[in-house]
Amino acid sequence: MKIENVTIKKTRQTMSVRDAYVDKGLVEGGHSALPDIDSDFASDRRQEIKEYLEQRYNVGGAQRVFSAGTFSSLKLKAVLKDVARVHRVPHSLVNYITAIFDDNMDWTGLFKLAAVNRKVNRFVQDYPQVIEDIRTLMGQPRAASIHASAIIVTPDNRDGRPAECFDFLPIRKMDGLLVSEFDGYSVDEIGLLKEDVLATKELSKLSAVIGIVNRTYGKQYTIEHITQKELTDEKTYRLLAEGYTQNVFQFASRGITRFIMDVRPDRIEDLIVINALYRPATLDVGATEDYVRYKRGEVAPVYNFGTYDATKNTYGLQVYQEQFMSIAHTLGGFDLGKTDILRKAIGKKKADLMASLKDDFIAGAIANGCPEYEAQEIWHKIETAGGYSFNRCISGKEKIHRPSCGRWHPTIGEMYRLMNDPAYAKATNHTHLRNKYLRNGFGIAFSLNEDERLVKNRIVDIRYEGVKSLYRITLEDGKTIEVTANHKHPTQRGKVRTDELVAGRDQLFVNNGYGNTELATVKSIEYIGEQEVYDVEMAAPYHSFVTGNGVVTCNSHAAAYALTAYCGAWLKTNYPTAFYTVALQWADDKEIPALMAEMEECSRARIVPPDINLSQAEFFTDYTTDEIYWSLTRIKMVGVKTVEYIVRERERGGKFTSVENFIHRIFRYKLKKYAYWDDPDNADEAVKVPVNARHVRHLALSGCFDKIEGVKAVTERHGLLQRAARELGFALDEKEFPAELTAKHYFWSMQQIATSGIGSIDYRRIYDNSEAKAAIKGKAAYLSLREVMDPDNEGRRAAVCATVTETAEIGYTDKTTGERKKFCKLTLQQNNDLLEAVLWSDFYEAHRAEVTALKGRVVILTAGIKYSDFSGCNTLNSYKTSLLFTV
Repeated sequence: MKIENVTIKKTRQTMSVRDAYVDKGLVEGGHSALPDIDSDFASDRRQEIKEYLEQRYNVGGAQRVFSAGTFSSLKLKAVLKDVARVHRVPHSLVNYITAIFDDNMDWTGLFKLAAVNRKVNRFVQDYPQVIEDIRTLMGQPRAASIHASAIIVTPDNRDGRPAECFDFLPIRKMDGLLVSEFDGYSVDEIGLLKEDVLATKELSKLSAVIGIVNRTYGKQYTIEHITQKELTDEKTYRLLAEGYTQNVFQFASRGITRFIMDVRPDRIEDLIVINALYRPATLDVGATEDYVRYKRGEVAPVYNFGTYDATKNTYGLQVYQEQFMSIAHTLGGFDLGKTDILRKAIGKKKADLMASLKDDFIAGAIANGCPEYEAQEIWHKIETAGGYSFNRCISGKEKIHRPSCGRWHPTIGEMYRLMNDPAYAKATNHTHLRNKYLRNGFGIAFSLNEDERLVKNRIVDIRYEGVKSLYRITLEDGKTIEVTANHKHPTQRGKVRTDELVAGRDQLFVNNGYGNTELATVKSIEYIGEQEVYDVEMAAPYHSFVTGNGVVTCNSHAAAYALTAYCGAWLKTNYPTAFYTVALQWADDKEIPALMAEMEECSRARIVPPDINLSQAEFFTDYTTDEIYWSLTRIKMVGVKTVEYIVRERERGGKFTSVENFIHRIFRYKLKKYAYWDDPDNADEAVKVPVNARHVRHLALSGCFDKIEGVKAVTERHGLLQRAARELGFALDEKEFPAELTAKHYFWSMQQIATSGIGSIDYRRIYDNSEAKAAIKGKAAYLSLREVMDPDNEGRRAAVCATVTETAEIGYTDKTTGERKKFCKLTLQQNNDLLEAVLWSDFYEAHRAEVTALKGRVVILTAGIKYSDFSGCNTLNSYKTSLLFTV
């Protein structure tokens, strides 16, 4: 089957299962309720799946397919404004008062605020009827909407008669779609089967890679084929075991890469366990280290009574819900119905339901010959393991605090829906934002680093996790956050779950502005009902984010998609050029250097500078040479319209032959003295050209004209710029291109990197020609950043030459003296290699003025090489006599 039909085939299989559930009476078979069916599809094809379901089940004119509805509830601000309008309270006064409120404030919170805020107190006293009227309205449904992913297909008959969806529950039409008047949770309650058609960006990426492989190499691969027929590929497991995990789904973070290297997987079961075990709670209890020891045979696993068959594949560790259920059934004597209740208790995080099953499990285990103390131990493991197997989620109504997101600040639920529901994006006039999400992801937010400061970090993904019980945490400063009971938060005593927080004692981190945080005491924790929740995944190593209310909370769990990860790793191993082409197209700017560095180490694929006659708006690959040409739109200030105009002219008139030929043809209607002039097809073309002199400058600096001009050395680009400027009628600015630098190779390489993000600087050449070399001789040996990363070089003193890309000053309290001190972290870059350098307080204080101006400069530094547990690799550390030179 072709790749484009994979998702459709999966849907057919899913729906046949659904029919079996209904026809065979799953509930009568002992299960407590019909299960949800959650299916992941490629994010850019999710709409096709919805349309397919309608075609498949809306037959004979019957309407059986519809979306679940959702409802937004009236909150304090909205209710107060609506009621105040009826009572003719002045708008200016209402707007002033509501600006003081926290929108998540409840009725009790309003009066608590009135007790300490004089203006709110006065408003309550002046307008008592308004306050009384809003009481019954708060929390009531305000507006109806369409669920982001839930689709319901009703049975084709009821009581022996043909039936449609209207025969089971009330339905309305909204934006041309049938939508239930009940929300998804209520649909479950009345016994209908709900299917969540979820979108996963990774499937779109894999489909793109497979499409390239099939077209280029004449193959007929599909995701199904790879995950069923290619699971024993030794090269793939070796690639992962060696740590080449960049852009492999779920495995790309530094921490899990180290875990994979320790485990050295050689079968798909290892990848599944790695994904399941690498979570905060399992890390906390040391399960990852135990698994490594068992896997290597260093320690013999210990199996509890009656659990061997269930846990033999995970060396006695209880990892999956299926294992809990198997143990409960075989050892605890639970029948299928009670086993399903255990599944529900674990899946729905129902502690009271778990507690009600404990005595039955203990009694059943003892009856089967298990000693009581061991039965207690096994149940404790089920409770503990079940706790960390729960999804840790946040309310879809919360917002993520981001550095810039325009005037409109979407909620987490709205961000997810924009990405995955094109109809919603179109209806809300945010199609442009959906396209931005699809191309570049959800963007940047803030995470808490190890120094308790907020740093910019990438939002990796947002995943819908259904409807779950939520709790509102209120802090003493009035800030709130709504999360599930098992969601974790950074506190003064480490990461703590919501249900383990102690009001009046525990403190959460909150945003205090300018990258700083402060601690705020938890005032109360209250149950607020069930709502739609989402997983928010942040990039490693800082797995936390800041909400719109300013509260810092932990990264939610990452779902275990081992087969999807393996599929990506297999493609990376066997078809690296196609894999890296797609990876680069989907990557943001910060991910590219690491991808390029890894590409050079483990594949024959190579990134090359853009070429004016080959490059496109996206990365263009020559599969005969395995060269990936840099994207023209990655060049600074060169947009899609500019590239489209250049490519159109290239297709119309053939390849460009020189920089002058390029200028003559691109500007032919403006520069009519040239022989290339002809009549424009559009009158606007005579005066409007989406290419300007700055674009030409950046194209030349990026190396676009190197091949057609036969450029041998980057210094020759100066002559190209002079010729281009002459054709366009101006001279180069000597301040931008100083005479003393135009003969320096590194100057032009840095210009190329600054304008395009690609380029290669010969740092060793800079070092050898510098005055610093003589001063350093005998004190440290020159090493490249890649050599510094070599574990064998730990403990050496190195001299490095690199570009400073980031500087970060960090404060701390000296534990010995109590004195407040500061040190600085530098991010050093050598072409595609990045490394962290730490300038400790004694050295930093002596060079502070110099260090603060280093960003973007080339430096030569002597420092010691030391392994960092936090970074998971070697770092550079200054010592008292370190030397620092600015080139």
